[in-house]
Amino acid sequence: MHTNYFAYEDENSALKGCKESSGNFMTLNGNWKFFWVKNADMRPTDFYQVNFNDKGWDDLKVPGLWELNGYGDPIYVNVGYEFVSPGFDKYLQEPNPPMVPEAWNPTGTYRRDFALPANWKGKRIFLSADAVKGAAYFYLNGEFIGMSKAGKVPVQFDITPVVKPGENTLAVQMHRFSDANYFEGQDFWRLTGFESCLLYTSPSPRDLSTSR
Repeated sequence: MHTNYFAYEDENSALKGCKESSGNFMTLNGNWKFFWVKNADMRPTDFYQVNFNDKGWDDLKVPGLWELNGYGDPIYVNVGYEFVSPGFDKYLQEPNPPMVPEAWNPTGTYRRDFALPANWKGKRIFLSADAVKGAAYFYLNGEFIGMSKAGKVPVQFDITPVVKPGENTLAVQMHRFSDANYFEGQDFWRLTGFESCLLYTSPSPRDLSTSR
């Protein structure tokens, strides 16, 4: 987590303050291929491979929350944990950190392709997935780039060493429950997914040193 900033390409763009219209910004929002299972044991394990066949998968829009699109149940809990709330406590009768239900851990797998802008060649490139809710594992072009279990905060990675000119494949697998849920016993709807997903560039240290 860090302060909210964005590296615009010039002073005029910065004064306008609209990163979505900047040449340093690229959205990945829209339809993603999506596969949901009720329990993590049923999840695909080779989903991150570039040549994986996802043609039979559903389409899910990002931003989007699973439970509001027919994938599992939205659960409201004040103080406590959703997997031991009334109606769902058959899976785990009482809190037992760091354990979560073995027979019920909904898992969603995302995939989408994107083409990198030609003028981004040689730039430092970041992936940002905003307001992630779930234990999420991120892969780019078949390589693991990182994971997050923090609730509803941006997840950002420097993907410069992995991203390539032209077509790229991004894959994400997200579990609804993890040990991180034990830090989130508060008053809100328990929903899963993430908000906007985007790419952005910033000057590399070499660019900064030569521009002085």
